Amino acid sequence: MIQSIEILPMKSRENGLTLRLQIKNWLIKEFVKYQLDDKLPTNRALAKQLNVSLVTVHNAMNELCREGYVIRRQGKGTFLSSWERQVINEANGNTKNGRIIIACPNYFSAEYWNRISDSEELAVKNGFGLVEFKMNRDTRYENILEMAGAQENLRAIFIVPVPGTFTRKIFNKFDAIGIPVFVFEACPFVSLGRNVISITPDWFKAEYIQMKYLLDNGHRSIASIINEPLMMELPLSLKGKRQALLDYGLSPRSLIKTDKTPQPWENSAEFAYEATGRMLKKHSVTALIYSSSSGALAGIRKLRELNLRVPEDISIITTGGHLVIDENSPPPLTVVSTDHFKEVEMAFDIITGRAKLMSKSILSEPELIVRESVRRIG
Repeated sequence: MIQSIEILPMKSRENGLTLRLQIKNWLIKEFVKYQLDDKLPTNRALAKQLNVSLVTVHNAMNELCREGYVIRRQGKGTFLSSWERQVINEANGNTKNGRIIIACPNYFSAEYWNRISDSEELAVKNGFGLVEFKMNRDTRYENILEMAGAQENLRAIFIVPVPGTFTRKIFNKFDAIGIPVFVFEACPFVSLGRNVISITPDWFKAEYIQMKYLLDNGHRSIASIINEPLMMELPLSLKGKRQALLDYGLSPRSLIKTDKTPQPWENSAEFAYEATGRMLKKHSVTALIYSSSSGALAGIRKLRELNLRVPEDISIITTGGHLVIDENSPPPLTVVSTDHFKEVEMAFDIITGRAKLMSKSILSEPELIVRESVRRIG
């Protein structure tokens, strides 16, 4: 049994989160320290330790129970059942066509949340039950396979991996289970298997479009802040940028880039913040390319601390943008993005037979969305 849990002060509302959500998120972080099937303190004991109402703790634990983190055993107490979130979403009981598992990392990401939301909508429309599996830092991909083995009439698995973690060994295990496995990341192994399908942006084209847009607007001193661990996509994205430079008669070596990339599970915003500072100490640039919206926002913060304005002093463009964040950034961000809904819809079309699988590596079309973060110079 867990005798005690490290207590952190709770505030009535912190970063927009209610007490219930603060308690829930804090407990999830605490769970990874303990073994499965450990008995948890009672709700009353937790409420006393946290100095919050019993009702608030009860509501938080009810949500954790619904999401599969904990299990209640009558007369015995509440026990830790999983480090990962597992939610079965079967709206209106409409699961006539079977179930689909979607596995995503359990951290803040507008992209991941959008994919889950899109999958939920399309599952309901197509008569599937959707089982969500939230991966934590210590999650093994084998846990997803174990979960898959326990599902009745499982039709497919969607995986949005932490970049760089879907290795050849993991690929082989998923390819062997005999149902379609859609990986929303570049996967160089797909040609070696039968069941794993990669759906990913055309990274070469996306990065080419970014660089070309900056070059078209007169920028020649450009730096790339690679703030996401794009292990598999990195060579293609760099080739896209360098091809744009070649098409302008410029040396590919003129591209300035970070000397390292973040590791899987590393905070991409913090990495971008620090990398922006290091970059501007060494180089004088007119434009910065970021790998994600969170990285761009962190970069803007660092630029403001350095008394640099966007786009007056330095222009910014980013990849894989999120509509709400990008539109309301100060200033609104110019992005190259793909339609995540269409990417998930492709997977459902293949599962239902509406579309024939022509290739196990499916590229989605990137689009340039011009806003106010890039200025024309020269």
